[in-house]
Amino acid sequence: MRMNNKNCQIAIFWIVFLFIPCFFYGQNFFLISKADLEKHDVDIKKLNPVNLSIDGSFFVAGEGVQDLERRAQGFTRMLRVLRFSKKSLTKVDTLLLPITQWVNAVLSDVKNEVLILGNHGTKILRVNLDTMELQTIWEHKKGKAGFKIGPSLICDRGNYYATGWFYDEQQFWQGDYLVQVGIKEEKKGQFEVRFLKRIKLDEVFINKEEEFNKAHYYISGTELLYNMVKIKERKTHLLHYKNKQIHTLDKGFLLDVFIGNSSKIFYSVVYDEKPEILQHFVMDLKTKKKWKIGADNEYYTYPFLSPKGDKLLVCVLNEKYKVLTVYVGKEKDNYRLDKLLHNVPIGPMHISADGNVYSLMTPQYLRIGNF
Repeated sequence: MRMNNKNCQIAIFWIVFLFIPCFFYGQNFFLISKADLEKHDVDIKKLNPVNLSIDGSFFVAGEGVQDLERRAQGFTRMLRVLRFSKKSLTKVDTLLLPITQWVNAVLSDVKNEVLILGNHGTKILRVNLDTMELQTIWEHKKGKAGFKIGPSLICDRGNYYATGWFYDEQQFWQGDYLVQVGIKEEKKGQFEVRFLKRIKLDEVFINKEEEFNKAHYYISGTELLYNMVKIKERKTHLLHYKNKQIHTLDKGFLLDVFIGNSSKIFYSVVYDEKPEILQHFVMDLKTKKKWKIGADNEYYTYPFLSPKGDKLLVCVLNEKYKVLTVYVGKEKDNYRLDKLLHNVPIGPMHISADGNVYSLMTPQYLRIGNF
C-alpha cells in the first residue's frame, strides 16, 4: 500500500500533534512497561489499582485468581504489591486473599498497611505491606447482630471509616450509617472490631418531593460533602456537613462535580441557566477564600486534591483519540494550571498520601512521577 504526499503529510501532522509533546511534560517520571510486569508474571490489564503507598515507593493492586484449584479453596482474589527503587521495578509481592468476592480496599495514610473488604461486606482483611502478613480481623457470624460494611471505605489520619448498615439477630436492617472501624488486637491474631456510629446517613441525605441528593463525597467520620437539588428554586446547593452542622458552600443551576478534604474543596459550577457558563473553583473550607481555576467552559474531569489540599490535578479528555491531558495547580501559585501530562492514554490516576507522587495506569504501562 502506497501513501500519497497529502496523506503522508496528514499522518505526520497527527503523530507530531499527539505524541511529540508527550516528551516535554512531566519529565520527572519513569515507566514500568507491560513487558517489565510480565517478567514477574503480572498482566497489567488484569490489575485493579488500589493506590500508591504513603511515599510513592510502591503500588498496590488487586487481581482475580484464575487457577480453579485455588478458587475452589476460596481464594478468588490476590494482592499485588509493585515495589520500585531508582526509577525501576525491583520486586512484585503476591498474596492470595481468603475471600470469594472483592468489595473495596484502602491504604492507611499513616503506615504501610491495607484494609480489604470482601464477601459482600461480611469480611475484613488487614495486610502489613512491609512484611506481607495477612490477618482476618472480622467476619460476619450468622444469627448475631452486626454491621454489613461497604461499599465506601476511607482512611483519614490513621482512622478507618466505612458506610454500611446495621442489622439485628434476624438480619433485618437497622439503619444506614457512616461508621468508624475500631480495631483492637486483644491477643496475637485475635481482634475485637467495633463499628462506631458517626453519621446516620438518613438524617443527612433527606430526599423530599421538592429536593434530592445527587452526589456525595466522604472526608472522615464526622465530615462529608454533598449536593442537594432544590427543584422549586431550580438550584443545586453544595453542602458541607461537619460535626452535625450543615453549611452551604455555594449554589448554582448545575453543581455536580466536587472533591475535597478537611481543608480544601474543588468544584465545578454553572451559576445561571442562561447563559450557561461552566466555572471551576478551589475553596478553603475554613476561610471560604476562593481561587478560580482554569478557563470558563473547559470540561475538567477526574479531579484530585492532595491530602493537604495544596495540589490539584485535573484532566481534559480527548474522547476521539482516547487520550487525556493532565494539569497540576499548586496553592503557592494560586492554583495556576500547568501542564503535567500531554495526550497520554486514558487510565486511572492516584496520588500518594504525602502529595508528592502520582501514578497513571494504562494498558501498556504504569507511569510513576513526581510533581
